[in-house]
Amino acid sequence: MIPRQLISTRFFIVLFTITIVILGSYIFQSIQTQTITIWNPSLNTYEALHNKYSTTLVCPCSQISVSYGAFFNITYTLHQICSSDLVSPAWLEYLLPYSQTYTVYDPGDFFQRDFRSVGASCFQLLAPLCSIAKENIDEALLTLAKGQFANDRVISKSSFIQQIQNFNNTYANFIRKEFLIKKEWLYTTAQANQFLIALEINAQILMNNNNSSIIIADSSLAEFSYPNDNSISVIGTCSCRRDGYRCSVASILYYSMANSSQTWHYFIGMDVGCVPLFGLLKSSIDWWYKSAHFEQIGETFAEGIKTRSPPNIGSLDSNIRSRFRNNDGTYLEFNVLVDDMLIESWTSDVSRFDLFYSQCQPKSCS
Repeated sequence: MIPRQLISTRFFIVLFTITIVILGSYIFQSIQTQTITIWNPSLNTYEALHNKYSTTLVCPCSQISVSYGAFFNITYTLHQICSSDLVSPAWLEYLLPYSQTYTVYDPGDFFQRDFRSVGASCFQLLAPLCSIAKENIDEALLTLAKGQFANDRVISKSSFIQQIQNFNNTYANFIRKEFLIKKEWLYTTAQANQFLIALEINAQILMNNNNSSIIIADSSLAEFSYPNDNSISVIGTCSCRRDGYRCSVASILYYSMANSSQTWHYFIGMDVGCVPLFGLLKSSIDWWYKSAHFEQIGETFAEGIKTRSPPNIGSLDSNIRSRFRNNDGTYLEFNVLVDDMLIESWTSDVSRFDLFYSQCQPKSCS
């Protein structure tokens, strides 16, 4: 009896072992990875393969380094001031010949603050700042187009878009920082060199008692705020010699009355600084959009420019959307525009994976 049970047990063990071996071999064969190579895959083929085998798919690039210009494009627009009549040669040629000899001024320092005296300097600076911004951006984008995007294999579309978007943000910030360095150099040069302004805004040129030598005295200008067109609130004074970039005074706009007399009001938004650059940067751009201001500018210049009629120059179009406009309808200081390189819009197409794929030219996918 016992030998029969022993034989049965041994037979069961042998049969169980054989079954396990057969079953294991079947499972091993069924889970073996089979490598299949697809030659010259199209974009549609690649996308279908990626959707199915995203973790294992490998498609080596035949062209490892691809120029950004082949698949990445950036377009931009500057603030409308840069393409407006306010920076046109006709407008500057009209303002520059203004002669103060035809003008009767109120007593005091109003001559230095008269827009007719300082306005041309303002508009003369606008055009170069726009040109510098445009040149910096165009040169940077040209350099970008020649730059190389290196990958030894096709990356996923989502990874491609993320990488290009990050690169776009980084490069845009780099361009702005490079421009701000130039702006700071302008600031430093204007402050450190102590250029004397003909209107004696930043310094007073005096003679000593016996007229034997010249004395250059520092000017202190007011720091102020604007409650309304006809009054200002002085909140302190500052020295043009020590920290001229903080100093400014309210400019004044004259206009004629019905009885041929003149009156004036504070030119809200247009500041007169120790040097024209400082005043312009601290100025608000609100007045660029007000037609009444330009009508009064034309009237007030007519007195000092007897031989030429004013060009047809109007205010900026407030219907054009601007990212420099506040929710309450007011606009920011010009300094903010310059810090942003006067860029109104910056559009980058980061989704052209198809162009990258065609440049990568994978010969196979496995």
